[in-house]
Amino acid sequence: AERIAWKGEGVLAFCKVLPDICRCSAINRGALRDGGAVTAMVGLLRAAVTAGDEAGTVAACIGITALCTANDGNKKDAAALRGEFNEDELVATDADYRTPLFKAPDQAGALDILLEALATFQESVPVQTHGCGALRTLLCDDDPRQASCVPSAVENRERAVNEDHFPAYRMAVERALHLPASGKALLRLQENGMLLLRELATRQDRIHTLVYQCKLLPMMEAALKDGDERVVRASLAVIRAFAFSDEMKEQLAVESKVAIQCVLAVRRHAKIAPIVEQGFGLFANLTMRKPHIATRLNGTEFRVFAVGQMVLEHHKEKPSVVKSVLQTMRNVATQDDAAALEVKESDLLDEMLTLVRAHGQDGRWRSPVEIAKQFLREFRADDGIRKAAEWNEFY
Repeated sequence: AERIAWKGEGVLAFCKVLPDICRCSAINRGALRDGGAVTAMVGLLRAAVTAGDEAGTVAACIGITALCTANDGNKKDAAALRGEFNEDELVATDADYRTPLFKAPDQAGALDILLEALATFQESVPVQTHGCGALRTLLCDDDPRQASCVPSAVENRERAVNEDHFPAYRMAVERALHLPASGKALLRLQENGMLLLRELATRQDRIHTLVYQCKLLPMMEAALKDGDERVVRASLAVIRAFAFSDEMKEQLAVESKVAIQCVLAVRRHAKIAPIVEQGFGLFANLTMRKPHIATRLNGTEFRVFAVGQMVLEHHKEKPSVVKSVLQTMRNVATQDDAAALEVKESDLLDEMLTLVRAHGQDGRWRSPVEIAKQFLREFRADDGIRKAAEWNEFY
């Protein structure tokens, strides 16, 4: 077959339709990789950045995002952190054959070129938007298939937050979030910048840098009041990542009103599943073994427990939402007397019994079912689902 020339107006048009092609089937992403599309998109990006071609850079970013979403193999090819297996050096150095040696890649991979693109087109809203989106895609471990080794996305993320590379990523996020824009362009820029920030907030020292030195928390709090659902979800995802630091839990829920604003945002968007899933994931993390935070969030003014009941009414068939909500309600009810009384007086215990009986054998519901069982045990309400003792015939 003739070799494809990945250049020209046709390729730019192809990049724009790639998201639709890749969304149709995961098989398409693998087939396109086999056809050289991933390497071609990285090459297109490299050439566009070198030539100062803004349109080509945007198109390549769109293509990389489409190809690498939920496909770890494509992320690996695009990042190109390792070169070919270096058998000659392995023999020449008498090295341990169990430790693979790789030649350094001849050219920079997508991670470094994307950072260069963001630094080159600092005032371009489209480049900043799609560049941050492509970077975030390469760092996000979103492939649902179980890997037999460390996913490439995790390797990419570890590289991004190490001492050598973190300053460049930090600068890219700050630049994107402070770039002046308006209308829909601003919303998409904010969303992609926040989602990239969420991938970088993976270690306590990095979280502290992003919160205390970059001072990005007030921006996340302000975004909670935005009417755009995708921006609200992204800001909740960032705050949830920040809350993995114990010090930040106190900052979010006690020393500031950020957690309260999160409760209000979830209440306003209670019918939007991605928002309430992120919100209650955050609340579950904040209230775990933190009685004072559980009591504060369930105060008479904000009532996170009541918000949880309202959310369950809207999303009782979505296991990911039910899991986060039940975990939060359990944390609150076991640490706050008012919430515990409310559990006993409401129909929640009966609803959890129904959930366990209806979905106990469904693998998709495994986590919410286990949380519900634990919840019921703690309130001595697990009659009918508790397994009877099994006696060995020998005794």
